[in-house]
Amino acid sequence: MKKRNMVKIALILLLWAVSLPSLNCYAQENKEKAKEKSAVSVTKTIQGEISGIAKDSISIVYQRDVEKGIEYEIVLLLDEKNVQLVHKSNLKQFKAGDLVEVQYEEITEEYKEGQKSKRSAKMIRFIKPATK
Repeated sequence: MKKRNMVKIALILLLWAVSLPSLNCYAQENKEKAKEKSAVSVTKTIQGEISGIAKDSISIVYQRDVEKGIEYEIVLLLDEKNVQLVHKSNLKQFKAGDLVEVQYEEITEEYKEGQKSKRSAKMIRFIKPATK
């Protein structure tokens, strides 16, 4: 009985050792696929009302359909060090409801598996304060 178990263990180890190189090739193949991408950067501008602002993002409602009760909103990443502020000196001065114009960069990366987009605010221009 012990000899039979030893043979099974040896067979399992042998199969494992044989399959290791193929797993390594598969991992390298996936790394190469991940590197195969192309990126497109576009600068866009949008105007709307701030619906929320956080340390690392800002949400802008840029269109409303009052009859249907629909709001169109965009969330943009914020980096305090890399965003230019116009008519305000820091992000804490912006409040929900303020009307702003935001210039942002949209980077779209194309992979074999699909697309991935990232939107980052580059300039926020204060237009008018929130209505009470």
